[in-house]
Order: sequence, then structure tokens, then C-alpha cells
Amino acid sequence: MLPKAPGSALLIILIFAGSHLHAQERIDAQASVNEELWKAEAEIQLLQCGTLDSLNVAMRAWGRLKAILPAIAEDAGLRMRVERDMSPLEEFLGERDLQIANLYLDRERGSTRGAQIRLLHITREYPDFSKIDEVLFRLSDVSLREDDRDQASTYLYRLVCRYPGSLHAKAAFERLNEIGFYAIEGCDKYKKKELPESR
Repeated sequence: MLPKAPGSALLIILIFAGSHLHAQERIDAQASVNEELWKAEAEIQLLQCGTLDSLNVAMRAWGRLKAILPAIAEDAGLRMRVERDMSPLEEFLGERDLQIANLYLDRERGSTRGAQIRLLHITREYPDFSKIDEVLFRLSDVSLREDDRDQASTYLYRLVCRYPGSLHAKAAFERLNEIGFYAIEGCDKYKKKELPESR
């Protein structure tokens, strides 16, 4: 028989209450994740029905899904479901940002800063966007307009190294030659997904 320590019953009660509290917090967190996921999926269905406010609905749904990703890092099945739901939203939002960036760049005196902000946003937030090769090519346009050949070459090398089958790869090689970068440094340093911040 164990000797009774003073307050041992109270300690046991506190430990039990604490573990119950942590269990309740986990349940509440899971309920919150499920609610946000349900809301995001409802918004995705609104998009598929052709809602008039599609941009705001897509941004809201994408934001909800992105916010719950850290909470479900351990649950591979749920994470795959959320990433699957995010993919068409990222395509929609990435396409919109690319179109706006192209409008900026296609103007005779267009704002390179506005285009650069949109393009860098795509690389940060939608790295799996299907037109990321075009985004890199357009970022090289921005860099060349700002007389930053080194930064332009970085974007162009990333394009040719990561997306050698891209429709923009040949033009990227030609542009590299035009600005004086002839030797391929090797693609190892351009394999990473992240891009440098603008200067």
C-alpha cells in the first residue's frame, strides 16, 4: 500500500482535469477546422455555380483553407483533401493576378512595380500555378525594364532549369544570350521553389 501524501487526491484531480481540458481543446480545435473546411467547400460550390462575386468568394475560400493547413499538418488524408480543394482556387486567383500583371506590362508606360507585386504574389502564394513559367518570364521583363540584368537572369535560369519543356524556354535562352549570360551555371541552385524578394 502506498503512503498517502498530503494533497495527493487534489493532485490527481488536477491532473485529470488538466488532461480533460487538453482533450476538450483538441476537440474544439478539430470542430473549428471542420467548420472552416465546410465553409470553404460551400464557397467552392458557389464558385462552381457561377456566383457573381466569384473573386471575393475564391479569395475567402482560399484564405480559409490556407489558415487551417497548419492545424492539420499531422492528418495526411485531410491535408490532401484541403490541398485538392485549394488547387482550382489557386489557378483562378493566379490567373487573375497574371492577367492584371500583363495589363500593367502591356501598357506603353505601365507600372513595373504593380506588375512585379502581382507576379511575386503568385510565386509566393500559388507556387503550383500552371503558368508559373510565364510568371517567371514576365518577372524577367520587369527586371530588365528596371535595368537589373542579374535578377532577370535569375528568373530566366529558373524558368529553363525547372520548366525545360515550357513554351517560354526557348525565348528565355534567347533573352539570356541577349543580356550577356551565355554559360549555364548548372540548374542545381535553381531547383528550390522560393524566389528572392524584389530589391
